[in-house]
Amino acid sequence: MDIKELIDTTGIKSKEIRFLKPPGYPYIIFNDEQSVRGSDNKRSIVIDHVASIELYTKEINQDDSSVKIENLILDELETDYKRTREWIEEESHYLTIYDLKFTEKKRR
Repeated sequence: MDIKELIDTTGIKSKEIRFLKPPGYPYIIFNDEQSVRGSDNKRSIVIDHVASIELYTKEINQDDSSVKIENLILDELETDYKRTREWIEEESHYLTIYDLKFTEKKRR
């Protein structure tokens, strides 16, 4: 599962790890750490994801961006998440972080 492709369905600009030059608000920076293990039959693998989605906005829930991310996590990834939000004074924007874990099963 390509988390970038899923995030792109929200219509919010996104990049893994960082933007060299941040775009206009809202935008997303994400990280997806993966642990891969095989199965007994060697025909399938299990991928455990530990992901973080950082949403940068000028206003809380700018363009329903928070709702889009939360719907993506709940409806597409079908997992729980932890949300934290803070105001970044130096850059005059909000940062909302979604931490989540999910497991993916793939056939080889």
